[in-house]
Amino acid sequence: MTLLALVLGIFTVWAHAQDEWEATRSMAESQHEIVIMLIEKGEFDKAVEEARKIFYLPFPDGKDELLVTAARQVADALGHHDKHDLAGHVLDEALLVVTLPKQQAALYKEKGYHLKKLGKTDEAMACYRKALELEQKKK
Repeated sequence: MTLLALVLGIFTVWAHAQDEWEATRSMAESQHEIVIMLIEKGEFDKAVEEARKIFYLPFPDGKDELLVTAARQVADALGHHDKHDLAGHVLDEALLVVTLPKQQAALYKEKGYHLKKLGKTDEAMACYRKALELEQKKK
């Protein structure tokens, strides 16, 4: 195999991966808008169902921060409607698929906030402790 053939092969694989990522990103973006509109309409249970679909799209390795951002935005929108319990469910679902400790810590902090809003102080503290544990792990 010549160097040129090897470079072309690598470029082809990279281009295909980029195309797949763009398709996934676009689907996630559309799905996120559906979720936000359902929340605005007050259809909270449907919004949670639709949010789950985002987390199981084929995100490539290293894109956990985008899943975390989506989960936090949905949880925040639910929280603005005092649906902190449902926000917790969304965050739990995201925790099932996010693998990087730093990103998991962000989700646990967000979950702690919503548990605190529900008056579940002990559970909220446990989430913040878990976030600290994960943040120390990355060092």
